[in-house]
Amino acid sequence: MAELWSDYTDMMVGELEATVKSKYNLSLKKLLTNPMQFADDKTVSVKIDNIKEDVNKYLDDVVGQLEEERKALENNAVKSDSLTNQLNQRISLEAKQVNVPVIKPYAVARDETRDEIVYVNSVDSSTLALIDKLTNSSTFVADMTYKYKDYNIGVWFFSGQKNYVVSVALEPNPVLNVEGSRTELNMLIDNAKEILKG
Repeated sequence: MAELWSDYTDMMVGELEATVKSKYNLSLKKLLTNPMQFADDKTVSVKIDNIKEDVNKYLDDVVGQLEEERKALENNAVKSDSLTNQLNQRISLEAKQVNVPVIKPYAVARDETRDEIVYVNSVDSSTLALIDKLTNSSTFVADMTYKYKDYNIGVWFFSGQKNYVVSVALEPNPVLNVEGSRTELNMLIDNAKEILKG
């Protein structure tokens, strides 16, 4: 099932499968992959709401067991937010000076395999010089910064003859895996409910 969701989420679905099956008499994997097979179950909508609640409680418990990792992630997110703000100011200033538009698109369709990606975890004169050079040679800059809780994690796409992405490096952390799975699972569960409504 990993083609429908990430490998980590696949592991979480596997761990939740037996509990969901015994409690609700349905397969979580089947609900997420083919919700219409439950269309005849008149209580399926209530079951889905309860399953979503159980999934989130389970993921809360998993995060609760990762206290040290959660603290480390929080510290890293604070640092990443600060770097994001510094780089954002520099990109905005440089783009304004050279008349390069900075946009905040919903998405940018591109061949991501051709991107040159630069991960940064500090800002020094060399980093700022790179930002200036990339901005100057771009047709436009797409600000694809995302949030982790209240923290901004910077990602900028510089479109030109060669495409570049500058990304603030958020250090790998198991809590990010759990939270990424939470997002995926909630979206999949909501999607299943919508399909069954239709």
